[in-house]
Amino acid sequence: MKTTLSLCLSLVLSMVTSNSGATGYDPVLISGSSTQIASINNSTISNTVFGNDSTAQQNLASNAGGVVITGNSLQMVAAYGSFARNEVIGSESMASQNFSSNMGDTQISGRSMQITSMQGTYAYNSAQGHSTYAIQNVASNNACFSCPSGNCNFRR
Repeated sequence: MKTTLSLCLSLVLSMVTSNSGATGYDPVLISGSSTQIASINNSTISNTVFGNDSTAQQNLASNAGGVVITGNSLQMVAAYGSFARNEVIGSESMASQNFSSNMGDTQISGRSMQITSMQGTYAYNSAQGHSTYAIQNVASNNACFSCPSGNCNFRR
């Protein structure tokens, strides 16, 4: 029970520690500094979507879409036993996995620090099917919200 509760709490915490102003919505505006921390312990984070024209999105301590931070930004993911999985199965679909990353139109006025530390680690990002794409960012910046193979004209 303790392990299950810990995992559930960690998943809720990881969802809270991501800012998302997905394409088509108003941007997220943070007046001041932003600190995102997801500490997951004996870990397992999985995200699988089945179906055509689908998107599997997984963000841990990440900014995705239109996010504006007027101060400093600290993004951190620490796991322990680890195993993260993000996968989509279906035609014309996309799997996007971000750990302490900025994905899309993210503006930070101050300093930015991105830390990802996983111990046992096994990060898996997969897209299976016709015209599918898998995007994985670890402690990185990617200006295109969904740009497979550098093609920024691809939109979900």
